[in-house]
Amino acid sequence: MRRRKGISGIFSGVFIVLITMLIFSALVWQVFRSDQYNQVVLARQQREWERLNERLLITNVQKGVTKLEFDVTNYGAVTACLTDLYLTNLTAIPRHNSRHTLNVWINPGNLTHVLTGISILIAATYSFIVTTARGNAFAPSPPVTVNVLQPLAGQPVPFALTWTRDSFQYIRKGQTWSTPQTAWRIVEPKGNYVVFRINVTSHYTTNVLLLSGGNLLIVSADVGGNLNARYKMWIVQEAATIDGSNKVPPFPSEGLWIPANQSKYVYFSSTAERGSDAARLSTNAEDLDLQLFAGIFFKVSGDPYDTIYGATVAIIAMQIKTY
Repeated sequence: MRRRKGISGIFSGVFIVLITMLIFSALVWQVFRSDQYNQVVLARQQREWERLNERLLITNVQKGVTKLEFDVTNYGAVTACLTDLYLTNLTAIPRHNSRHTLNVWINPGNLTHVLTGISILIAATYSFIVTTARGNAFAPSPPVTVNVLQPLAGQPVPFALTWTRDSFQYIRKGQTWSTPQTAWRIVEPKGNYVVFRINVTSHYTTNVLLLSGGNLLIVSADVGGNLNARYKMWIVQEAATIDGSNKVPPFPSEGLWIPANQSKYVYFSSTAERGSDAARLSTNAEDLDLQLFAGIFFKVSGDPYDTIYGATVAIIAMQIKTY
């Protein structure tokens, strides 16, 4: 009996220990599961905070291009990852929708130029949205893009004059372009033969081919405000000078290329389109205030319609004094 009482005491002690361990294990399991739950809640709250603080602005959607490209600025507080682009061709009948994969990371405060490699058609109308890894979607403003060749951004014309001392120059017979003179104010003996050049900047994102129709028109206004053409000079070969026979190299039959988004001198002198006779100043002594306009005719590389466009680059005003 004594032995049995001793064994029962041992069993009772073991049982109490097991119960204690079970209770402790249950408490540990509860704490562990509660921690897991809290971790999941915190992760979801963190992800939701990041999603709400993801702010992107899509601007400068390029026009007149064959591949879709645009700028994205990250105004949010978190790094964003562009994962998908959904493109709709609004010109197609029926409308054509497509999905494309992106992998573009943008840090907070940064602007990134996105070259998608997605083919688009010239003169078609598109809308698109981009989505991020956090599930946000962003569209450009305005949401519809017309893929026309004419640039429509801050610059309202396809070509512009850079207002520097070297932008508008001329030489007379016997001179070369190593010693050009500024052309806003000209004082020369009457009857001198001259060549003008204008440095123009192309705002196209593709190369531009200048054609022979380009000309320089210099006009004066009479007392009544009527404009009278005083000089008209046609585009000639690049870096043209005047030879001993008063001739200039005519404009090349293949045209003249201006690279995309670059500046180039355009030369004027010929008295006829594709001609070689150099222009000359008035044979009379005059002191005139004049207005000058450069008319340029061109084609844009990649245009499937081979369209001929025209643009005017205005020099605003100039003076010519002959004696």
